[in-house]
Parts: sequence; structure tokens; C-alpha cells
Amino acid sequence: MRALPKTVFARERAAALIIVLAFVVLLTGLVIAYLARTTSDRQVAYSSVSRSKADQVAASAMDLVIGSLRQEITGPSPTPTPPYLNANVLLTRSGNPPIVGGVDPIPNLIRRSVRTDPILPPGISSFASAVSSTTDVSANGRFVSLPRWNKHYLIPKLNTGDNKTDPVASFTAPDWVFVTNNGPTVITQPSSSVTGRYAFAVYDEGGLLDANVAGYPTGTTTIQSGRKGSIAFADLTALTYPIPNSASPYQIDNLVGWRNYATTQPTNKFPDAAPAPAFAANFRSSSTPATNFYNYVVNNTNGFLSTRNDITWAPSSNALRTDQGFGELDEEAGKTNN
Repeated sequence: MRALPKTVFARERAAALIIVLAFVVLLTGLVIAYLARTTSDRQVAYSSVSRSKADQVAASAMDLVIGSLRQEITGPSPTPTPPYLNANVLLTRSGNPPIVGGVDPIPNLIRRSVRTDPILPPGISSFASAVSSTTDVSANGRFVSLPRWNKHYLIPKLNTGDNKTDPVASFTAPDWVFVTNNGPTVITQPSSSVTGRYAFAVYDEGGLLDANVAGYPTGTTTIQSGRKGSIAFADLTALTYPIPNSASPYQIDNLVGWRNYATTQPTNKFPDAAPAPAFAANFRSSSTPATNFYNYVVNNTNGFLSTRNDITWAPSSNALRTDQGFGELDEEAGKTNN
């Protein structure tokens, strides 16, 4: 009669063991979840801190570059004596390739960060060290390639026959400017005091034309284009690097025909070049496409600042298409790295 309590006691111990094991499993799961969450949060926090540091370096670099340009224009602080400008009322150019035969290979380039900066007063040195942003690869293998420096296409292309952004051979990549707690500092060897680095190139965009607007086709009369009331009537054949529009390939007619496809309503398909009739021949076989373009420009009450999207057009055996615009330029004033 005394064996029953022992049996009950053994069952209670088994139940307690199961409960303890369940709590151990639950606690283990909580610990694993906590560790996984904290590890993930730490990575996110580290990434956020690194991004914030890079943003701070970029913002500081922009302020330093713009500040030096402003000081060159207004004169040294604290008592500037305007106007404090060079003879041509332009910013001093530095780090540019030499002009050969009266031709400037990179006319838009004003300044870049360059080692032993030879800029003369009132210009201010870039404080760049003898470390190229392209050829001198960092310890972790990072560098800024030449095509990346020309993603904005503000430097003439090395090869106009492809869609790559490689700049002309005369372009030399900017050098790194190293930043310490005391600001930009020229260094000659690795230093633990460096908190970041940046490199920059400054371009003059004042003479650029909007490719979504500029240029008119063959068939536009002198009276129509002579009014010059819109950038659409800019003569692209008169550029420093003129765009040809006579004989093959009639580049301006191809440009306007593709960009303002639905507006001009061509009778053959793009990009047909041969056999005849080539796509650009639309503007030479009839005055209607050029007239359509002119009417759209002068009757646009909202300002001719972009291509239209309210009509479609399809010549025979071709699908419906609208006007087509070019993407916005990626205009980077500088590249940063920390």
C-alpha cells in the first residue's frame, strides 16, 4: 500500500523535468533571437554611422571647394576689396590639360584637385596630395575610374562611336585631398590623423544646351528659326564642337527626329540609315515634319522645356511611339571616400 506515493513522486519529477526542458528550449530560442537581432542592428548602425561620416566628409568638401571659389571672387577675408577678379573676370583655371593648336581639349573644365597645385593668386590651392584617385589604389582596393569621372559627359569622349563614358586621353584624374582634424592637409605618407578624403573637378555649365530642347531640323525656314525666341532654335552647327547636319549622317535631323518623333510625324522608321530613304530624309523629302516641329514650339504655352507626352505616332509597319527625352545628367561636383 506504500508503493503508490513513490509512483506519484516519480511522475511529478518527470513532469518537472519536462517543464524545465521546455523553459530551457524557450530561453535558448530567446537568446538566439536576441543575438541575431543585436548582430543585425549592429551592422545597420555601423552602416548608418559610416554613411553619416561619408556624408559629412562630402558636405565639408563641398563647402571647402565652394568657399575657395567665393574667396577668389570676393577677395580674402575679413576685409575683401571687390572686385577681386583676374583679368578675364573668370575663375582661375588649374589642373587643366594644355591648349594645343588653339584648341582646348576640355573647355568646360575649370579646376580639379591636383598635387603641387600651381594655381596663382587670387586662386586658392586644392591642397591635394600626390595620390591619384584612379591609379593609386587604396589599401582596400578602392579607386575612382576614369569612366566614372565622366559619367556626366562634361568631358569630351575618347571614342564617340560607342556608348561608354571614357574621357579624352588628355584628362588626368583628380588627386585625393586628405582631411584631418585641422582641415585639408598635404601628406607624404600614410597618417592615422586622416579622417577622410575627397577629390573634385569643377566644370563651367554656363554654355551648355539642354539636349531635350535645343536644335531644329532641316526644312525650318530662316524666318522661323531667326526669331530665336526659344532654345529650340539654337544652331547646333555653330557649337565649338559643331554637330554636322549636311550629308550623311545628318546628325541634327536624326536627333530632332528621334527626340520629337510623335511631333514631327516621320514617314519612315528610326534608325534606318540605309538603304534610302534614311530616317533623317524625312526632313528633306517634305516640309511637313519641320512645320509640325515649329508649330509645336511656338504654340506651347507652358514653355518649351521638355518633350511632349500627349500624342503618339506610328508610320506604316511600325509601333506607336511618343516623343522621347534624354535622361538627366549625373552632375557630380566631386567624388568622396572616407
